[in-house]
Amino acid sequence: APRSKSRWTFFGIIFIIDVLSRLKSRAQGPNGTSRDSRSVPKMFGFAGNKSFVKITKRPSQQQKVKTIVKEHYLRDDIWCGSESCQKCQHSETKLLGQSPDSHEPVTYLVLDTNVILHQMDLLLVPVSAGGLQNVIIPSTTLQEVQNRSAKIYQRLRDLIAQEQRHFYVFVNEHSRETFIEREPNESPNDRNDRAIRVTAKWYQDHLKDISSIRVLLLTNDKDNKRKAEQMGVQTMTVHEYINTLDVPELIDTLANSNADGVEKDDTAVIYPEHLPDAELLEGIKTGRFYQGPLRQNLDNWLEAIVQTNTTTSNNKDIIGGEDILIKGRVNMNRAIDGDIVVAELLPKDQWEEPSTVFIDEDAPNVDQLDESLTISGSSKPDPEHVKPTGRVVGIIRKSWRPYCGTLEPTEYKSGSGAYYLFVPLNRRVPKIKVRTRQPERLLNMRIMVCIDTWDVRSKFPSGHYIRTLGPVGEKKVESESILRQHDIRIDEFTAAVRGDLPPENVAIVPEPHRLDLRDENICSIDPPGCTDIDDALHVKLLPNGNYQVGVHIADVSHYVKEGTAIDKEARERGNTVYLVEKRIDMLPELLGTNLCSLNQHVDRYAFSCLWEMTPDAEIVTTSFHKTLIRSRKSMSYGEAQARMDNPNLTDELTESVRNLNKLAKILKKRRIEAGALTLASGEVRFIKDEETHDPVDLELYESKETNSLVEEFMLLANISVAKQITKYYPAFALLRRHPEPRYDAFAVLQATLKKRFNVELDVTSSKTLSDTLDHACNQSSDDFFKKLLRMMVTRCMNQARYFSSGSTTPAGFRHYGLAVDIYTHFTSPIRRYADVIVHRLLAASIGYQALTPHLNHHDVARTCDVINRRHRTADLAGRDSTRFHTFQYFKDRKLEPEPAYVMSCAENGFTIVVPRYGLEGKVYLSAPGAKSNWGWNNADKSLVSPDGKRSLATLDRVVVKMQIDYSKPYEPRIVFSSVDPPAGPGVGEAKIGHALPLEAPSVVELAENEDDDSKEQNRQKQPAQGNGKNSKKRKMETS
Repeated sequence: APRSKSRWTFFGIIFIIDVLSRLKSRAQGPNGTSRDSRSVPKMFGFAGNKSFVKITKRPSQQQKVKTIVKEHYLRDDIWCGSESCQKCQHSETKLLGQSPDSHEPVTYLVLDTNVILHQMDLLLVPVSAGGLQNVIIPSTTLQEVQNRSAKIYQRLRDLIAQEQRHFYVFVNEHSRETFIEREPNESPNDRNDRAIRVTAKWYQDHLKDISSIRVLLLTNDKDNKRKAEQMGVQTMTVHEYINTLDVPELIDTLANSNADGVEKDDTAVIYPEHLPDAELLEGIKTGRFYQGPLRQNLDNWLEAIVQTNTTTSNNKDIIGGEDILIKGRVNMNRAIDGDIVVAELLPKDQWEEPSTVFIDEDAPNVDQLDESLTISGSSKPDPEHVKPTGRVVGIIRKSWRPYCGTLEPTEYKSGSGAYYLFVPLNRRVPKIKVRTRQPERLLNMRIMVCIDTWDVRSKFPSGHYIRTLGPVGEKKVESESILRQHDIRIDEFTAAVRGDLPPENVAIVPEPHRLDLRDENICSIDPPGCTDIDDALHVKLLPNGNYQVGVHIADVSHYVKEGTAIDKEARERGNTVYLVEKRIDMLPELLGTNLCSLNQHVDRYAFSCLWEMTPDAEIVTTSFHKTLIRSRKSMSYGEAQARMDNPNLTDELTESVRNLNKLAKILKKRRIEAGALTLASGEVRFIKDEETHDPVDLELYESKETNSLVEEFMLLANISVAKQITKYYPAFALLRRHPEPRYDAFAVLQATLKKRFNVELDVTSSKTLSDTLDHACNQSSDDFFKKLLRMMVTRCMNQARYFSSGSTTPAGFRHYGLAVDIYTHFTSPIRRYADVIVHRLLAASIGYQALTPHLNHHDVARTCDVINRRHRTADLAGRDSTRFHTFQYFKDRKLEPEPAYVMSCAENGFTIVVPRYGLEGKVYLSAPGAKSNWGWNNADKSLVSPDGKRSLATLDRVVVKMQIDYSKPYEPRIVFSSVDPPAGPGVGEAKIGHALPLEAPSVVELAENEDDDSKEQNRQKQPAQGNGKNSKKRKMETS
């Protein structure tokens, strides 16, 4: 052992000598002349070894302890970065600047880590609005930020890259004059705080001879501030410094501390304290507590559920995975929608049934309702319908983020100053207290606000202003609000992403391992105006009487390589987002609408799935190939339908479409017989003015036969690819599943169908549900009623989700809505990142390329988490865009009473859908918060008129009046009131009907089998963000 140790010491010395000799040689030019002094350090100093222990464990081996030793070198030539400094030899262009006024001193700000972590919105204020400049970021701070938050770190790097801001990174950890060793018994955090103080002190001493420069350390850490002052370092808290500037924009963007969230006159404790983390984790482990996301009830502000994920439980009264009902704001305990919370069950005799009343946050007596807990309506809980009920005892992860909305005009006075209430567009988020010095500028504007804290003594959370988007009601402002509200990335593609793009005129030529299919009769069928064509089809008759059918998908993975900047950006975006008037692309336009798009008459790379099929659509063989294709024709759904329907057309292309349609009908019939569900959603299509792009008419979308043609072959391709990638990579195939629904969700609908039509809706399986649903629809000749019935079944469904096959057993792969055992997404890689991953897996499975490094269970599962979230937010943004444009359509029109259908009933009102517009809302039977004079039947959730002659239940037909309510200019609304039956003391008055905010989530959000391809919306000819090009509408490809 001693010999071995000495041998390694010898080699270490040789290594150091070698490094120093190489550095010396680099310091000299070809003729021995000295290079630029910034190229290498004048002197190296060795700060010593840093060692740490790493525990490793290989499969089938015991743990091993391995000591890692790192050497730390110091330099003498790390310059200060000040443009005014004559001591340092600067070669950079991004330097700390001088004051434009020679008589005014300039302040250099040294930031500690917590300032950046908690005040990023302050740092992001534009320079034109008085944003901070000349900021010194010690490398210690930069490293700590990177370790604490990757998102904030990236935003900080972006700020540093902006030359006009003069943010300078000082590498204090490698400067001989600022590097410090960690002292005995000193924590890493205390050592880093000391390193930042030393850096600030060094700058102060280094620049002391320049009278026009002041160095100031900003920290909100009291102990750090005290120690800095003891060292003679000028220091302030962020709030102290910003208040000296007297710039309202900066002051408003200051994040609040915990103390700032409490008014001086708030003395009563409203909420219980959250339990310590250790107790929460122990409770979860033992089964005493339950963990899951909290979901706010949109119909009742005082009610939420916690979606638990446990499969086993020590409590026999709750089934693993069952929701826990949370009633009352106190029991919600400051949790908001999306927070990952820890819930404790109440004693069983305190369990309740879900609320049967509508309660809005703006109800005049909502506080009294909360305090008395009379939130279950007038009826007593039915023992047969009570749910596990609990309370929130802690929050594991907060979902706080920037929210879009408006300020209420009322100013509230308190002992610590005035504040306003911010009303988020997301109705699941509570109002937020915001202090501002510029209320006149912010009223009636869409602004962004972030929550900072929520104290136990404060009714509302406290937050700070971030930025102003623009006036309420302006189309551009509302579109941006929708996108930012749902955290959609709207920035232009970066230079790094653009640098990964191929030349626009890159040659598309045959490749050795690509199948050349340019002679086949290939065509595409898409929405009108489509420019990002993902897929194309062909069919030809084989000599044996069978057909060869091909689905050809854009070969996006040929251009988007794993690990590149464009790949990382596409993964983060997750999918293309479609609004009514524009789209936000997942890929740059050069790929999305040019090189990848399967346009007609040009060669394109594709990934093809080929089947040999019998005339009865039985699959004989399946194969997958990278191909080179040339589409003969790009058709719209209408054009393809017209070709099929015209008996005078017998050309090869038309006959191909007819043969495809014949096979598609057989495939669809077979799917439905197997139990696939035919579901629906009430989507509308806008007809817009060609000049102003304002909606001039709208109608419910109707699908054509050619929509179904494309849908069937896309479904078949996705199923075939899912089988292939799972066969070869069972541990990490990216798949999509649709879990079975919670059958108790069908209870009200089942009772209604039984009472009205004597139809039993059998939800035992997707097959029985499909058959009985068809039978129920056949009881009516009203086409919209049939669609409404399917919409309501759709809303009882769970959402489909992406997952890695290694995360569950094959029994968990099943797709309930499609009634197939396995499914994935392969057919839309231009607009869905999931399909790009599937393409890579498929290419590896056929031996076209090797598995890439990130194709493993861990990385695929993490990617699924990202794209599931992005898929959901894109869907919500699209719906909000439709709602806003519906409002735009209504605002200048005289609205007549319209027939509507009841979607659900409550004790004080009912929700409706208006068939003509696909619009949903609430109709109140009394003023909000007041008791209705209608009777309530809790057994079948129906209403009875005061005279007993009229009842209202789900699926009943009514007549409603709509009007625009401008009583709150900052929040204009569409208001509904009942005409037939006449209901409520204020029928026809705006304040009595339900107020539907411009971008509020729908009353009952669609939980349809949820793939964006299941819809064909009004998104034709949308401009992409930043240009006027047309875009693709989504295709019919169920879930």
